[in-house]
Amino acid sequence: RRTSPATSLRRGPRLHSPRPGMPSAARAYAAVLDGRVHGKSSGTKALMYTIVTLGVIAATLAVLVLLPRAGVANVAPLRTGLCLACAYIYWLRLAVTLFYLLQRKVPILEAVSVSLFQAIWAVTACVLSTGIAWPHARDNVWTDLAAFSVYLLGSFVNTFSELQRRWWKEVPSHRGRCCTEGLWTLAVHINYFGDVVLFLGWTALAGAWWLCWVPLAMLLNFSCAQGPELDAYLEERYGEEFTAWRASTAYIIPFVW
Repeated sequence: RRTSPATSLRRGPRLHSPRPGMPSAARAYAAVLDGRVHGKSSGTKALMYTIVTLGVIAATLAVLVLLPRAGVANVAPLRTGLCLACAYIYWLRLAVTLFYLLQRKVPILEAVSVSLFQAIWAVTACVLSTGIAWPHARDNVWTDLAAFSVYLLGSFVNTFSELQRRWWKEVPSHRGRCCTEGLWTLAVHINYFGDVVLFLGWTALAGAWWLCWVPLAMLLNFSCAQGPELDAYLEERYGEEFTAWRASTAYIIPFVW
């Protein structure tokens, strides 16, 4: 799933259209917003949600029906249950993101690619959590609960930061200003931090260390690609307000970087 801090920007070409003198990265980001923000795309959002729903159903059937019938012993039932809970929590959060927070069009390619990743991830993590690949990786109550707690923390930070910004921008006196309050005092891209943390916890519950490339790849993308592109746009739009906030606030990881 891809949600950026541009999610809750107000609609209107006046705010997003590339202007002469804009840095190239900012112009590119503004052009993207011009093509996505305006109008509704309930069809592609519904498609995304349907694909992820099918993925969650497939994960449930795989660990509760297919693997037992195939004679595969689940050596970590607690971890599997928590992993399934992660899938359902993600599914519920996705509904809030798609149908309340995400105020832009979703191109069909993005809808299919992102939702397929989310669906495949849900199935993969839940199946691996049974210990099918590493039968010796049995339940450990404390580490399983710790991993689930990390997942819950990341989910809260990601979704609640987006909700805070949405509510903040609905205040008339905040129009045209950059949201720097609430969780946004902790990091410029605090929502990205939440994404990385939740996938880190989910990876730990999967019981497969080699899946750590997923949260690491997300952090790299947010740090070197998606984040800088958005920064250029926000600096152009908000000027000194964004520059001062960026200079005095952590970038993605609160209190660290």
